Amino acid sequence: MKGSNNKNKYILFGALGVLIIIGLVTLGVSFAYTDNTDLLKNQQVDGLSFENAKIEYKDKVSTFSVIVYNENNAVYDANKINIVFTDNKGKDLVLTSDIEIPLEADEGRLITVTVDKDITNMKELKYILKK
Repeated sequence: MKGSNNKNKYILFGALGVLIIIGLVTLGVSFAYTDNTDLLKNQQVDGLSFENAKIEYKDKVSTFSVIVYNENNAVYDANKINIVFTDNKGKDLVLTSDIEIPLEADEGRLITVTVDKDITNMKELKYILKK
């Protein structure tokens, strides 16, 4: 009987340990992606679609990339894109990128900009097109 009691205790503690680990992993994944998912959501501005935005922070440099697609039925002639990040205090950080040549209808292009700040915790992102 005593051996059975010990076996039940080990099973109980093992099951509790597994539940705790599963709970921590689930909470960790949830917290890690919540803000960035909202920040990096796909957006449409003036017939352009901004998709698959990503931020990478390494060696004190943030690299932001996004694919921009022309969903208009004509050539789009924007010269520059201002990528505006807003922090939780309402302060804006503006990054500017050239589109280089006009975008043909249904054409896409990868835009990449870098900044020597950590932008992974920004609260808002918007795109302003300069024609």
